[in-house]
Amino acid sequence: MTEEKENPSLPDLPTPRMKRQRNWLPSLVWLIPIVAALVGLTLVAKIIVERGPVITVTFITAEGLEAGKTKVKYKDVDIGTVEKITLSKDHSHIIATIQLLKEAKSFTAMDARFWVVRP
Repeated sequence: MTEEKENPSLPDLPTPRMKRQRNWLPSLVWLIPIVAALVGLTLVAKIIVERGPVITVTFITAEGLEAGKTKVKYKDVDIGTVEKITLSKDHSHIIATIQLLKEAKSFTAMDARFWVVRP
């Protein structure tokens, strides 16, 4: 038996080389995480820019104070939040760390007085 060509009318052609083209544009699937990251970075930047000063206030007792919950108010308007409550080194009083709003910067004077309102 002799080998027969599949189609004798076609001349012998070299096999074509396939060259894969690189697509440098990212897929649309990547658009969602990129947009989410940009939104997240924008929110973090906004929080940092709008953040006010941090002050420390000493009280004799922490009665009525809760870290993260107790609001600091002036004329019944929230101007900050108690962030942390710790004992002093000599255990004679407590130290409350307060995060004020940016608008409450004027309350950072050394002679400012704070007190706990109890029912």
